[in-house]
Amino acid sequence: MKVRAAHVQRPLVWARSGGRCERCGNGLPVVWECHHRKLRSQGGDWSLSNLLALHMDCHNAGSPTGVHAHPADAYRNGYLVRSAFDPAAAPLLLHGRNWVLLTPDGAYQPTEAPNA
Repeated sequence: MKVRAAHVQRPLVWARSGGRCERCGNGLPVVWECHHRKLRSQGGDWSLSNLLALHMDCHNAGSPTGVHAHPADAYRNGYLVRSAFDPAAAPLLLHGRNWVLLTPDGAYQPTEAPNA
């Protein structure tokens, strides 16, 4: 299956998020970032199960709270996915409260927390 380009996927990620950061749950500003859970350098693509809508502070390595500044926590909570895994099968801690899977069609599917 060919995955659509960034300019097509970004509005779908925004719509799924309801205008809220999918990590912290706060409202997103006009400038937000589309985060790849499985990094593009590790084979990650633009599929909806691989993308998150994040505040810049929740995303950037330069921020003390950013997912790239704390990779161990990001992997544990599903904000980053290791290269050998499929993001569609990797649970994510949505808004810091509920565990979900991100489906290929852009929905949230409730799931159990992963085994620690």
